[in-house]
Amino acid sequence: MGGLSLTVVHIGKPKKPFIHSGIEHYRKRISCHASLFLQNLKAVPLRKGISIGEVQQKEKERILRVLDERQIRVFLDEKGKSFRSSDLAQWLGTHAQQGRSQFLFVVGGPVGISPELLQDAHMLLSLSPMTLSHDLTLLVLLEQIYRALAILHNLPYPK
Repeated sequence: MGGLSLTVVHIGKPKKPFIHSGIEHYRKRISCHASLFLQNLKAVPLRKGISIGEVQQKEKERILRVLDERQIRVFLDEKGKSFRSSDLAQWLGTHAQQGRSQFLFVVGGPVGISPELLQDAHMLLSLSPMTLSHDLTLLVLLEQIYRALAILHNLPYPK
């Protein structure tokens, strides 16, 4: 398996200190096994006179600017596919063995990712049937990426 290159795009800056701490914790752990680039994109505030569709369109334009066509695009969405951790590891490993080792994960803002952009995803991923804040979604995603890498590298991981 070649080296994985992971880009995680998140709309808006996380606000809670425990989220920042968790992100840093998993960033360090992931970076031992894969190239990781975290990018926060400025959120578009939902204000009076601006529709959800307009917010999604502006955030879509920001996401498109950082998208690389070589990346496998994974967008987090409540209607996405649910994986067990071992299945996510297998999915990542299979792509890497096929020489497709560049991944883009996108965590949308509070109003979600535009439907047009979701259509361009290689996969829609759901982390839980429950609603999670977008900041917590980012943290859970990073934990699951690390868990998948631990599985791929046969590392012990606390259950």
